[in-house]
Amino acid sequence: MRRAALAVLLLLAGARPAAARGPRAHMAVVGGGRSNTGALGDSYRLGYVYGAEAGYQPGVLGVAWSLLFGAFDSTSTSNPDSRIDLVEMELALRARVGLGAGEINSYTLVWAGLEIVRASTPIPPDADRQYLGPSVGTGLQFVIADEFLITLGARYSLIFGGPTGVTVMMSLGVGGY
Repeated sequence: MRRAALAVLLLLAGARPAAARGPRAHMAVVGGGRSNTGALGDSYRLGYVYGAEAGYQPGVLGVAWSLLFGAFDSTSTSNPDSRIDLVEMELALRARVGLGAGEINSYTLVWAGLEIVRASTPIPPDADRQYLGPSVGTGLQFVIADEFLITLGARYSLIFGGPTGVTVMMSLGVGGY
């Protein structure tokens, strides 16, 4: 199993995307929605998120960082608060592979990372305010005029060890070589 994982990593590290390489560095604003699942979803189901992301991707593999703020209205009259606020910070290893070249280059993204979530009030499953756990995501990125980025993505956060949720987001940003 370790050899297979090492072979996949070496293949990704040496692969060249079909389209142009894309910007090495990027910064973007992010907006979207989040659906909490599990115990937190029973109390505060849907909400919105906004924030920023940045990353460095010299090739197929790179790193990305995001900071999101979110608000969720209560879905139960028994909740002590009518709304909770979440702050999510993620650091991820990201793979980007080109799908096509032209005036608009397109890429598929896949990432796995570590996320810190902080809530305005103690939340399920452990009635704590701070959680740390893994996250995974995928998306599509479009690069216009070799500089402007539009990214559509989704991530599943805190796979275990905290409040789980699915975030669907769109980011608009700039990148540079």
